[in-house]
Amino acid sequence: MWKQLLLSAEFPLLRRELIQSAGRRRTWVLRVVVLLVLIFVMLSWYSSVLERSVAWGRGPLGFLGAGSQLLAGLVMFDLWAMLLLLPALTCSAIAAERERQTLGLVLVSRMTPAGIVLEKFLARLLPMAWLLMLTGPLLGITYSMGGFSRGAILVALSVLLLAALQISSVSMFWSSLLGSSQSAFWMTYVSLISMAAGPPLLVSVFSLRDLFPKGAEYFSGMFTSYLASSNVFFVFGGSVWGVLSDGFPVLVSSGLMIVVSGLAVSRHREEAPITGRRVVRGVAWVLAWLLTRPEWLLRSMGLWGGRRVASKGGGSGVADSAAGQSVGVAATAVAGTAVSGDSRVVPAEGAIAWREISLSVLARWPGQILVVAVVVALIVWLSSEGMQIRQPGPVMIAYFLLVLVGAVSVLSTASRSVVAERERQTLEILLTTPISNRQFLMEKLASASRIRWFVVCVCVFVQLWRVLVDDRLQLWRPSGDSVQVFLVRSLAWTWLHLSFCLWVGVCCSLRLGSQMKAAATALCVILLFSLGPVFFVGFFRLLRGSEDGAMLLLTVYPVGMWICSELGEFPSRVVELQIACVLISLVFYGLLIYGLRYWALCTVAESLQRECEETVSEREFRKWL
Repeated sequence: MWKQLLLSAEFPLLRRELIQSAGRRRTWVLRVVVLLVLIFVMLSWYSSVLERSVAWGRGPLGFLGAGSQLLAGLVMFDLWAMLLLLPALTCSAIAAERERQTLGLVLVSRMTPAGIVLEKFLARLLPMAWLLMLTGPLLGITYSMGGFSRGAILVALSVLLLAALQISSVSMFWSSLLGSSQSAFWMTYVSLISMAAGPPLLVSVFSLRDLFPKGAEYFSGMFTSYLASSNVFFVFGGSVWGVLSDGFPVLVSSGLMIVVSGLAVSRHREEAPITGRRVVRGVAWVLAWLLTRPEWLLRSMGLWGGRRVASKGGGSGVADSAAGQSVGVAATAVAGTAVSGDSRVVPAEGAIAWREISLSVLARWPGQILVVAVVVALIVWLSSEGMQIRQPGPVMIAYFLLVLVGAVSVLSTASRSVVAERERQTLEILLTTPISNRQFLMEKLASASRIRWFVVCVCVFVQLWRVLVDDRLQLWRPSGDSVQVFLVRSLAWTWLHLSFCLWVGVCCSLRLGSQMKAAATALCVILLFSLGPVFFVGFFRLLRGSEDGAMLLLTVYPVGMWICSELGEFPSRVVELQIACVLISLVFYGLLIYGLRYWALCTVAESLQRECEETVSEREFRKWL
């Protein structure tokens, strides 16, 4: 017994993971990059506070007593860093072992499945201590400025610990349930968003505040109350026990997720508990159950009056019998689909394209119908009187969320297009097909291209809905936005955003060696492209000039120009300058995307290590590289 306890106390898997992580060069590069960004945030905040104090006549020492603002900023930076780094580090804990087919080798050791999950979890959580070590000296500088007590530092560390536990446990949960690291990566963000926005949404939909005021308030902030309490503690003071008491649901949910992860690994081992085929079969069986019980379905909808009413008339009984027979036929078809799986016909565009489309949910009509239903329900719910959102606010919110979901879907599908085959060691088999490299890459992108077309088509209907409810948009309006110009401009921006995500994902998929690296790198590139110019302009105060100068700067920042054009608020009031800058920004964005596309198509032969016939321009470009 004592030998087993000593063996379990050695943590062999944890030691191996930490040694391997410390030996990688990218670990130290990542730490240096985070340190530089942290110093950049610190200097930008200090310069803004010093400039504000001088402008208010307080002198160069007027920033004393403002340390609480910097403390809140440092904690917020650490939270964002954890949100970006921890899912990428933790999602590959179990899923990567399944992808490499090495999980069985780990399970044959004397370690229990629960011990494997726990050590994997600690191996991903402990390295985040270096983030706190980087923040430590800056916390000392912040404390020297005054404005808060030493207890606030302990509160800040407690908040960071709870956030790290929450993010890591969710990532480990999905890594144990899903079969790929990339799927676990995206499901982690979906779960975190659901944990933050789901309880308030349920409270608002079911009007729980009127029935249970205190209970509804606690339920709405169940997983985020410790963040809100930390902001209060920075100003009014507080204790660590208060933060831990507010974070008790987070501690309980994190423990339950780790336990479920251990059970999933213990029971299913090398097989993923949740797969796309199992989900489809489950949905098909639910539909079959509903279709074989039309009386229960109609009664729950309030459309069934009972068997006695139906039996009074012969015609209605015959109709009910016919309806029951048709429903039974439909249920049999659905159940047959659930048992035997989908029997698809290979399309004319190629077997590789058909295979990619069949693997994606949003590339097929069931997922597309679900997205359309969710968008319509979201607009109707946001337009209700209880939400108190004026038009066209609900339609604009639905449009921005639709573009965001479409961009993430296209980015995820494109970033796994080639690297997934390389990980599964099936790329060489696909490359034996008698097609060119260009055709191979375009067929691999068939699923992402179909998702892009679908999102653009849905955006057309959403923007037409906005035209109906927005009084600012009129037909052939000479002094402002007309309906025609607005629709063309909005759809052009949508197409360009989705195309940029597609080709960024393709470039990362061609160059990197794992799905997790490709997805994380592509996401970092998109975030840097979308938010990087904001920090750069804010740090160097580039928008302090004239309004026309700010408008010209937006021409090289397509995301900012897109937001301004959708909101109808530009820095400059000159209509001619607005039109010119929008056109220049669209052309710049289009050339950037074309350059990415051209570079990907010209270097695909080198990335695939497959020679085939090239055009003259591709050969010259490859020689230049």
